[in-house]
Amino acid sequence: MKTPTLLIAALLVTSLHGQEDSSNPTDTDSNTPREVSICYETFSLPLAMATKLQREPISDSDLYARIAAAVDEQTVRQETFTMLRCKSGQKATSESISEQIYPTEYEPPYMPDTVGVAITPPKSRETPDADS
Repeated sequence: MKTPTLLIAALLVTSLHGQEDSSNPTDTDSNTPREVSICYETFSLPLAMATKLQREPISDSDLYARIAAAVDEQTVRQETFTMLRCKSGQKATSESISEQIYPTEYEPPYMPDTVGVAITPPKSRETPDADS
């Protein structure tokens, strides 16, 4: 693999933000349920770029802007995107399953009895006489 990639899930790649329903900005009633939106994104980027971004003291919004710009330049690949919306106070669940298949049986290596090359003795020009 020419460019090693690192799947960053914790600090670099998640964007978690809540949004309020701003359809009626003058509504001051505290009993009105608000809409909450949670966005989870996972990116795959080169290891050198990931370490550089992790070590720079930048804000989360600047970090996300840089990663989004790199996705547009196709130097970073977006792996997953999950959006969850619900009313404030309601329970919401998002589930994802990733199946990893591992071998449970294998054939141990062995040395073959034959190599697969057949050697035939050369035919002699003189055939021995069976009577002599």
